[in-house]
Amino acid sequence: MQGGKAERLNNRILERLVRVTPARPWSPVRSAATALACVAVAFLGRTLLDPLLGDSSPFGLFLLAVVGIGYFCGGLYAAAASVLSAVLCVYFFLSPRYSFATATDATMPIAVFIFLCFVLTAAAVLLRTAVSQLNERQRELQESGERARQIANLSPQIVWSARRNGIPDYYNDRWYEYSGANPDITPTGWDPFVHPDDVADTHARWAEALKLGAPYESEMRLRRHDGEYRWFVARALPFEDSRGAVTRWYGTCTDIHDAKTSIEKLQALKLQLEQSENRFREIADLSPQITWSTLPDGHHDYYNKRWYEFTGMPDGSTDGEGWNGMFHPEDQPLAWEKWNHSLKTGEPYEIEYRLRRHDGEYLWFLGRALPMRDAKGAIVRWFGTCTDIHDRKMALAMMETLSHELSHRIKNIFAVVTSLIALSLRNSPDAKPFAAQLRKRIDALGRAHDFARPHSDASRPTAPEPTIFALVRILMEPYAADVDDRLVIEGEDIAIADRVATPVALIIHELATNATKYGALSADSGKVFISGSRIADNYELTWREAGGPPVAAPGGVLGFGSRLLDVSAGGQLGGEVERFWEPEGVRVVVRVPIASVERQADSLG
Repeated sequence: MQGGKAERLNNRILERLVRVTPARPWSPVRSAATALACVAVAFLGRTLLDPLLGDSSPFGLFLLAVVGIGYFCGGLYAAAASVLSAVLCVYFFLSPRYSFATATDATMPIAVFIFLCFVLTAAAVLLRTAVSQLNERQRELQESGERARQIANLSPQIVWSARRNGIPDYYNDRWYEYSGANPDITPTGWDPFVHPDDVADTHARWAEALKLGAPYESEMRLRRHDGEYRWFVARALPFEDSRGAVTRWYGTCTDIHDAKTSIEKLQALKLQLEQSENRFREIADLSPQITWSTLPDGHHDYYNKRWYEFTGMPDGSTDGEGWNGMFHPEDQPLAWEKWNHSLKTGEPYEIEYRLRRHDGEYLWFLGRALPMRDAKGAIVRWFGTCTDIHDRKMALAMMETLSHELSHRIKNIFAVVTSLIALSLRNSPDAKPFAAQLRKRIDALGRAHDFARPHSDASRPTAPEPTIFALVRILMEPYAADVDDRLVIEGEDIAIADRVATPVALIIHELATNATKYGALSADSGKVFISGSRIADNYELTWREAGGPPVAAPGGVLGFGSRLLDVSAGGQLGGEVERFWEPEGVRVVVRVPIASVERQADSLG
């Protein structure tokens, strides 16, 4: 206890010394004047006390003056003052007075005085140096503290400090701007500004940090000046003295409200996405199709249950590039080629391939995939399906086989008829010219049949591309091959799809048959002009006859051939037929949509 009182007393003395000690050394003139004044005061005081003291203690007041001069003015002035003080004491206060002659017994006090002046002056100068350094240190600390306050006020964070007991004693300007608290009131804490639900946790964490002297951190809601609460993270570190004892705390409060609410929104969004993904998986697992998805680079990361049920593969074993191993070896190169093309271009993916079932059998599937893009158009995922088309594929193959077989048998009929004509010629040699012409027409009909319905790859047309004009030439060969200039084909040709060949063949066959029986081809001088043209979205095929017998519009109901013409053009091709009975011969215009006849991405315009 006594040691504590002594320490406090020494601190008070040191504080007073610091206050009275000049910040900078005095000028020589002021120092000299002060030294003379101190010696003069000591001389006056000793003179006033002389009636009481006599010859005893002549040096006391002068010793004090010399020590004061040494402290405030410096050692040089103290030395000069000590010499002057010794002279004054010898002359005025030692016997014999008013004389510089000194008794032998006075020599020792003078020497002691000089010695004490030297020692005490040295001590005073050292003390003055230490106090000046302490004063400078305090000034530097004050400047440093002021700079720290300025820096703290420039910070966007709330900066604060607290005493060792945890009571705050400083906040920067951000705190007062945020809270609206009065800066003239000494801060005692922030409890009134903490959300009631956060007070208990804040107190517990702060108490634990004070107890352990450990760093403090806590998240809390602080009330703003308008009453709104915002989330902050408060952090503080202890400041320790040389003995390791905590003397102060320095802390900050950082606004994390936007980040925290964003995280909460992201968490809610993540939960919604997880729920949406779970619903998607449930729906996908209920689908009869195989459903899958990939990352933007094509890495497969999801298949529904149908995939694993069909392939019999363990879950996850076909992720990445493992899916390609499930294809028929003959289909793998094309599947890779098309998939890589879609990944590079972003175009939809579609292909037919065979997938290996869990029992080793390969079945036909139709694979499709579409990219999902973000707001900037970048692909973020691919979603695809595999649809079982094996039964349809087999049915189409069977139908194709039957169609080829039927076509083959029809072609055989043409061959049988040709053979019958050849056999008949043996009994009627005179009919040879007629038979030869008939045989040519039957052969031409066979070629037209191959054009419309080939029964094998070998019987397909050898022309580079099937077109309307190419089909017309084949169909008209039996009727006009003997006189080349009786048939004129002109205008704009157009490529046609295979499915269009049959209705077009029926139309040309019907017109050629009528022309042979009743029209231009029934006369030696008759001609047929066939022309094609694109008009807007339609293609018009015009049949015009000239040089034949006069024609007249039929009366009554249309015959079977005319109805067949209308059905072929209207029902199968979505077009219409117009007939004109002109003086020079009949003219028929067949008008059909280009989209219904043209081969996709191919035209001979």
